Amino acid sequence: MKNVESFKNIELAEYPVELRNLVENYALEILSHGRPGWDVPHTLAVVKWANKLARVQGLDVRVLTTAAYLHDIGYYGQFGGLESADLGKVMDKKEKHMIIGAAMAASFLDSEDVRKYLTADQIERVIHLISVHDRVEYLSDLDELVLMEADHLGAIDIDFVEPTYRGREAIDYLDTRMIKRRSRYITPEAMRAYDDLAERFRTFVEIRDFLPGEIGRWAGEGGSN
Repeated sequence: MKNVESFKNIELAEYPVELRNLVENYALEILSHGRPGWDVPHTLAVVKWANKLARVQGLDVRVLTTAAYLHDIGYYGQFGGLESADLGKVMDKKEKHMIIGAAMAASFLDSEDVRKYLTADQIERVIHLISVHDRVEYLSDLDELVLMEADHLGAIDIDFVEPTYRGREAIDYLDTRMIKRRSRYITPEAMRAYDDLAERFRTFVEIRDFLPGEIGRWAGEGGSN
């Protein structure tokens, strides 16, 4: 895995530094105890994309960036051993992690420090987005779909994360998510970004897992979202 510290300083426009410090410290502390090589860098990638797409679409940057930081905290404690590298086991935990994550976020956001930067309506929307972000077929509001796009892009952005599934399972993961999620994309920016990221993801897997003598660029363990 690449050095996570190098990504913690990514520019987040229109997102107050004080709020960022509060949310990022809380989220990364939880995620650091999650799936090695995945939860932290994946979340930082999602934050980058959510912040960018929110600004382009004229959406509430504070809401979407905060939701991106917190969207996967509900996975905490759900994986043991090599379960996180098993695609089926990850998929089985998706519904539960949205419920747990929304409850954890509600508790964290209900603090005087956070309420200096987020209104009650904004907090309610963050919690909602976390509670539905993986129910792809039911998403309809623009901010719901933009978070889904950011989550998907952040799962295949090899500048942040190495594909943790291997070989054919990694390619199937890409193709399955393309069908289920890429077909729901609505923003041109995400569509363009996906085309580039998917090509790089596929090439990386082919070199690492299928060509003799080649190895991955980074070493890491864990499971993909």
